[in-house]
Amino acid sequence: SERIKYYLGCFVGRDREVDAVVQWVQGTSGNQVLPIFSEAGMGKGALSAGIVDRLLADRIPVMYHFCGSGMANSLHAVLYHFILQGKNMPGWNGAGLWGVKDENLKRKMDRLPSRYNDAIHLFQRLLSECYAPPKKYQNQPLVIVIDGLDEAAVANSQLKISDWFYTYNEKEEPENDWRSNPNIRWVFTYRCSEDGSEPFYQFPKMKELAESPILQPLSGLSPEAVDEAFKEFKVSNEFK
Repeated sequence: SERIKYYLGCFVGRDREVDAVVQWVQGTSGNQVLPIFSEAGMGKGALSAGIVDRLLADRIPVMYHFCGSGMANSLHAVLYHFILQGKNMPGWNGAGLWGVKDENLKRKMDRLPSRYNDAIHLFQRLLSECYAPPKKYQNQPLVIVIDGLDEAAVANSQLKISDWFYTYNEKEEPENDWRSNPNIRWVFTYRCSEDGSEPFYQFPKMKELAESPILQPLSGLSPEAVDEAFKEFKVSNEFK
């Protein structure tokens, strides 16, 4: 929450970009994954916080994780965070997403599986079989935001976000593609090189990537956006 507050304090001049994401979330596009990428320093984290803030204000269910340094931000740890976050959603006064009735699944929720592939399978089952938000949220999409996939790659470069979109056999080998329900939207941000390449973000068979020219790549703030953001505060040009 402190990091969210920090990013919101830095968030300025990104209304157009936030609007684009929210319109995609609420639209009918079959493209379920929206990547947002840029070089370092373009404000992806601040934008992600702005997106989360808008979704919460609009009462759209959102789970989010802001990756930083350390093993707590590997994709394995992010899975744990989402599984637990779904039990007590931000801004829902203790309400959650999961309606778990299977006793075996309940035991797994009480003691999260230690193996990465088992955690993936648990999260997939929760999304596919146990998604049961309160009534006022039932007609809304669920948005899952991970900010900083490049930071997650630093924590453990062997884990890929594409891992989450496979099913696995007993040997922990990818067996089939897995797709989330159509009402789920995924937003991933990451730092890319100047040529746009990114070895840690892989969807080798996934074609459902949403496209947005203002988010891919994300550019720095334009003078017009800064002027619009500060117009009510009457700050000097030198300050801007």
